Amino acid sequence: IALDNVQFNTGTSVLSASSRTTLDNVAKTLKENPHLKFEIAGHTDSSGSYQANVNLSESRAQTVRQYLIDSGVEKERLTAHGYGPDKPVASNDSRSGRSANRRVELMLK
Repeated sequence: IALDNVQFNTGTSVLSASSRTTLDNVAKTLKENPHLKFEIAGHTDSSGSYQANVNLSESRAQTVRQYLIDSGVEKERLTAHGYGPDKPVASNDSRSGRSANRRVELMLK
């Protein structure tokens, strides 16, 4: 499940204010379905160093996980993993492709 409206300040794992509404809705849904477990997967485009992108994607995934925990979702139901640029959904050769590759997803476990 792509969390299309979850965005971060450029180059950081600080959530944009507009992301909170989306994550509040995700938390509500998860609390209504306590049997579901998810991995929060962070992804980046390929701009910059590989290791910096892996670290950034991990940090962003952890930020989303912590937000959901702080919103009442049990921590045991959530894991987080940063994939960096390893799983693109579009070409990194265009601006729109790079934008699509910078994302956070929920993966059912």
